[in-house]
Amino acid sequence: MMTQFHIIFVYQTNITVLSSITQEIVYSRNFDKDMVMRHSIYDLYSQQVLVVGPKDMIEYSALENEQKDAWKQYLKKG
Repeated sequence: MMTQFHIIFVYQTNITVLSSITQEIVYSRNFDKDMVMRHSIYDLYSQQVLVVGPKDMIEYSALENEQKDAWKQYLKKG
């Protein structure tokens, strides 16, 4: 998935968020082996990543302050 400032990789057992500005990992989370993810979607309006796991369990992560954090990445890049 892609947002304005991030690239989001969702694997069966991991979610990783990469800054599209600096190409650095800004967030990563491993799921338990019992929680293999089946589907994922990015909700543009609420800025949330929704991931569907086993037994229709839904996990979500909100991308908060994405524009504010983008300025930090631009400053870091120079």
